[in-house]
Amino acid sequence: PLIGELTGGRVTLYNSTTREESARMGRITALIGSGKFYTDLGIDKLNPETDRIMICGSMHMLKDVKELAESLGFQEGSLSHPASFVVERAFVG
Repeated sequence: PLIGELTGGRVTLYNSTTREESARMGRITALIGSGKFYTDLGIDKLNPETDRIMICGSMHMLKDVKELAESLGFQEGSLSHPASFVVERAFVG
């Protein structure tokens, strides 16, 4: 709630699980591919001109979502070179 309040509703967290029961079950790549991701968020598609993506997860998941983001026209960024998506690698071992 705090981040949402600070950003004026411009940040949307979309999480899913593959093992634990949750409202959103399945790999994020499958949810995007099936259209459920877009339906859940009430949008037509992700747009690299207006949307930003932060990816956090296992190495395999990072690779798959990075490839998907790039196929949608998103470009990877960093602190020194902001772009349309970033990959969080701090928690990957």
